[in-house]
Amino acid sequence: MTDVDRTRYVLPEGENEQIFREEIVPAELTGTRQDQPIAVIVSGQTGAGKTSITTLATQALAGRGEPVNINLDTYKPYHPKYDELMRADDTTAGAYTSIDGHRWMEAAEAYAIEQRFDIVLESAMRDPRDFEEPAARLRAAGYRVEVPVVAVHESMSRLGALDRYLQQVQAFGQGRMIDRGIHDACYRGVVRAAVGIDADRLATAVFVVRRDAHVVYSNQLDSTGQWKRTPGTPQAVTGERDRAWTEQESLAFAATVARTRRRIEQLPGPGRVEPLQELGAIADLARPLLHPAADTAVHRALGPLWAADASKLPVSTAAARGRSTTHTVPPAVRSPQQHRPTGPTGGPQAPGQPHRRHSR
Repeated sequence: MTDVDRTRYVLPEGENEQIFREEIVPAELTGTRQDQPIAVIVSGQTGAGKTSITTLATQALAGRGEPVNINLDTYKPYHPKYDELMRADDTTAGAYTSIDGHRWMEAAEAYAIEQRFDIVLESAMRDPRDFEEPAARLRAAGYRVEVPVVAVHESMSRLGALDRYLQQVQAFGQGRMIDRGIHDACYRGVVRAAVGIDADRLATAVFVVRRDAHVVYSNQLDSTGQWKRTPGTPQAVTGERDRAWTEQESLAFAATVARTRRRIEQLPGPGRVEPLQELGAIADLARPLLHPAADTAVHRALGPLWAADASKLPVSTAAARGRSTTHTVPPAVRSPQQHRPTGPTGGPQAPGQPHRRHSR
């Protein structure tokens, strides 16, 4: 998918603007005007588990009025050819509609700022356009910007993305497949953006969280615009990503591997090969973090399919670890305190899936 010509189905500027004005605004961008608006940018690589955190943020902000959710995946289906492209090849449809999707996303952000709505925005942090630039615009517009960063190991996010794709295929006959290169760029981008948060004070408050919204690190600016604590967001992200998993977390991972394997078994024969290769590579990446109690469960979950297509699975622990995109940052914060600060949104700043009132 990395060779896809993303400009192939780009809409004329006038048509793009018309769809935004006539379809997206009335369906997706109604909110409550605020004197002191808040923006929550739920961040993490694709598959990290941002949806549940977005839900929490949206619910917390709803106590102030109606916030708007801004998410690239909400806008792509407004492209007139989206359904056709999904039927033709669900692995490339997202790339073909990404340029128009980004234009709509940026227009939605500008509209929400103009209306002074509270905003919940999801960012995969792939590049500055995804995080640093919108965060800076929101800060400049007078928003309180809160950034929960969902920190999970790459094996967990790749498994999440694969399982979600297979769920979609099972339910709808097609799904949104995440390109490996995009995932890895986002994984690296989270650390880049975390460095920027600390250095450039792109957030009023930052939280590094697990998928269950447990806060492992937090910091916020004081009245003079300086961090209250010694900043250590990238160290907290990498430390949380690379920590050994508890027995409960490991068994939950094994259960997801087993569920994903069962979904792969339901695919047509040739369609199993690539997902199975990915599942095997994911399991190898996770092995150093697994609690011993779950190691056998993972191997048992992979067993039948692994044996069936073993000759087609060029995966080994060494090779898989060599493909790891984990980047280590020198620890400035040795052991982030685990706590649950209560912010202006009334709870952990982490939060969920864009509210979709319209589907094309």
